[in-house]
Amino acid sequence: MPPSTSDSTPLVSRSSPAPPRRRLLAGALAASALAACAVLFFSSLSPPAPELGAAPAAAAAVPAPPRACSFDECYASSCDWSLAPFACLLWNGGPHGGCGAAPWVAGTCDEQCDLAGCAELPVPDGTPDCERPCPAGWCADKARLCGAAVPYQCIAGAAAYGCSEDKLHWTLEVQETACGECCDVTTC
Repeated sequence: MPPSTSDSTPLVSRSSPAPPRRRLLAGALAASALAACAVLFFSSLSPPAPELGAAPAAAAAVPAPPRACSFDECYASSCDWSLAPFACLLWNGGPHGGCGAAPWVAGTCDEQCDLAGCAELPVPDGTPDCERPCPAGWCADKARLCGAAVPYQCIAGAAAYGCSEDKLHWTLEVQETACGECCDVTTC
């Protein structure tokens, strides 16, 4: 009996499954295409083969260990000497200023130095420090002066009224915009 139009089942023609040879051929083609893509991908990752007759290529450039930073480089750097002691000084021909916990790899920094030994460097003669008398006007405000345990006080800049026990703190370790002048309050 032919199906009626009022019947709720749709008329769908069922085809028989593909013959086994077609399925086998389709699987083989898909596997071949996948293999070709993998070969192309992985061959693009390997370095090009050397030309015939060319001299053997040198081993990959391994950067020399960073040299120790000079006194001036130590105090010009904003890197933490213990946490990120590797300072990149130059990259692409210009100043860089980056800090790293490990030495910079080839191609990321042209010149670097190691800040780890900065604390042991001798301070050159003539390096500015805070061992100088405070201005009389500064000494007049006794309530805002640093104590004898931390006698070196910043008197100009964003860090004004800041105190330190180190006579070189304000002149070497802090940017000049933060503290442009300092003095020894024990002279007041």
